[in-house]
Order: sequence, then C-alpha cells, then structure tokens
Amino acid sequence: MEPRICQRELLIVPIDFMSPCGHLQSWNDCDDKELQDNEFVSCLRRTNIYRVVLLSHGSDMYCDIQGLRQFVSRWNPAAYTFFLVWGEVTIMLKDIKRILLLPCSGDNDPTAINLTVEEIKWEDALYLGFGAFPNHHTCWVHRSAFVVYWLSRYAFDETLSYSIKPFLFELGIKLAQGMSYPLGALCLENLYIHLNRLHDDEVEGSLYHVVESSVDVALLQVFVMEHICSFASHAKTSKAVRDKVLRSLGDEPWSPK
Repeated sequence: MEPRICQRELLIVPIDFMSPCGHLQSWNDCDDKELQDNEFVSCLRRTNIYRVVLLSHGSDMYCDIQGLRQFVSRWNPAAYTFFLVWGEVTIMLKDIKRILLLPCSGDNDPTAINLTVEEIKWEDALYLGFGAFPNHHTCWVHRSAFVVYWLSRYAFDETLSYSIKPFLFELGIKLAQGMSYPLGALCLENLYIHLNRLHDDEVEGSLYHVVESSVDVALLQVFVMEHICSFASHAKTSKAVRDKVLRSLGDEPWSPK
C-alpha cells in the first residue's frame, strides 16, 4: 500500500501562495507614525504584541516556494500533521510562540467579545471609512485601525492578501486598548484551517487547476529551516515507510525470495 500520490492516483497540484513574504512601505510609514504615541505603545505592551509589531516592520525573507509546495502537499487533515518520509511532524503552539512571538495566553476570551456603546461607534467608523477617517474621530479609531491592519496583514492572512478583514474589527478595538488575548492559539487555528482548505482544493483541482492559498508561507519556511537538520537525521527510505504502513495494516512487507 502506497500513498495515493505515489500510486499516481493524485498528481501534485501547482500551488500559488497568495500570502506575501515581504513588507509594505505603506505599513512602514504607518508603523513609524503610530508608534510615536507613547500611550498607544503602552497599550500594545500590555497586550504583549509590541515586539511583534516592531518585527513586522522588516519581515522580509526568502521563501523556498518550490520546497514549500512539496511540504504542504503532505498535509494530513485527519491528524493535523505533515506525513513525511522521516515520520509525522506538525506545527504546535510552542512553534507559533517562538517563531511569531504571539502571546499564547490572555486575560480575555476571543469568542466572547462584547463592545460598549462607544466601541460600537468606533466599529461603525471602521466600516464606513477604513484608512480615511475624518479628523473629528477619536484617536482610538485610528489606533484600532492600526491594529486591525496589522492583524489582517501579518497574523490572520486571507485571500485577498492585502485586504482588511472586518471580522477582526472587534478584536482590534480591544487590543488597541491594551486588553490581552491568546493570539497564538487563534493563529494556529487559522493555519490549520488554511492547510485543510489547501488539501481539499488539491484533491478537487487534481492536475487541471492551479490552487491559490493564503497559508502563512513565512511561518512554514522558518519552521522547516529550524527543523531541517533533525529531519534529515531521521530520514527513512520510501521502502521503510511502505513496510511500516503494511505492518500497521496487518500485512507482511514484500521481500524478494
């Protein structure tokens, strides 16, 4: 028994990664301006995302797109792991914390966000004029917009990659005021969702379609780079993997007589 790709039942599908790996000059300009506000910086420190925001200022890196296409093609949605010749491996919460520096714990539940009457007005302002607020709007609207922009661009990437995500408005408003949330867990969940979608699209697309994905390629690249040495030391031949699968099914591996 072999994986379906090895049996040529499923051919490798070309993947177009939509998640950007470089930085935006417009983000750098916005970053420089907003982080001169000491009160706002104090709020970001309380949420444990200040260092992450600073790192986002220059998050440009090389990504091995061909290698990542091979890597994500081995995602197993049933077990939330990558099935590789040296065994199974997955990205865990500790990897998110180490690579992205996102807080994995917080004082508040992200699934139970309730806005005050004033905060609802800020949310309405975000819906009506994101990025071009009249001068009479409170500074908290601008701060919330900054956090939502950062979340949309660097933490919860979706297609289209540069679009603002309205579902992040409530979370952005709370973060801008210094309330802490487990962003690491949310980011990991988002990554798993994208990998599962990518797997489903690959199966449906077969050889005849190019699959677009917003999976975080920078996160995957750093994860592979950090573990490549340990991966190589545990590498196994395709025959060893096949024999292990056969034994798990109760069959004896074939050997020439």
